[in-house]
Amino acid sequence: MDCNNFYVSCERVFQPFLEDVLVLSNNDGCAIARSNEVKALGVKMGTPFFQMRDLIKRPQVRVYSSNYTLYGDMSRRVHDIVAALAPAAEEYSIDESFLRLDGMTVLYRFCLAFCIILMLQLNFDDIAAEEDVAISAVTASELLHGIHRA
Repeated sequence: MDCNNFYVSCERVFQPFLEDVLVLSNNDGCAIARSNEVKALGVKMGTPFFQMRDLIKRPQVRVYSSNYTLYGDMSRRVHDIVAALAPAAEEYSIDESFLRLDGMTVLYRFCLAFCIILMLQLNFDDIAAEEDVAISAVTASELLHGIHRA
C-alpha cells in the first residue's frame, strides 16, 4: 500500500482547497513532493529550487517547506489503521506498507482495502472534512507482471 503524493496529501488535509502544491526538501533545496497538477507542469522529483523560480511565481502554485513533524504524525495514523485491519502488515517507509494477503479471496481483499480507505477517511475527518489521504495498492503478482493500478 502506498499513499499517493503523501506530503502533498498531508498539507491538503489542513488546506483542502490547495491544488498546485510543491513541497521542498530540508533547507528548501529541491522538490520532494509534487501534486499531480505540479507534475503536469513538468516539475520532476529532485528539481533544484533555483530551476523553479519562474514556476513558483505563478499565483496558483503553493510552495511549502517540508514539515516532517506533520508527516510523521500522519504516517503514524495511517500505519496504525493499516496494522489494526490487515492480518499482517510491515511498514516500509513513511508512506508505504507491505500487507500480507495470501490465502484471502479476491472479495476479502477488496473488503480489506475498502475498510482501510474508510478508516483513513474517518480518522482524518476529525481534522478536516474535505480531504482524504489517497492510497494505491499493487499486488506482488501485478508487480512481477508489470501491471500497476492506482
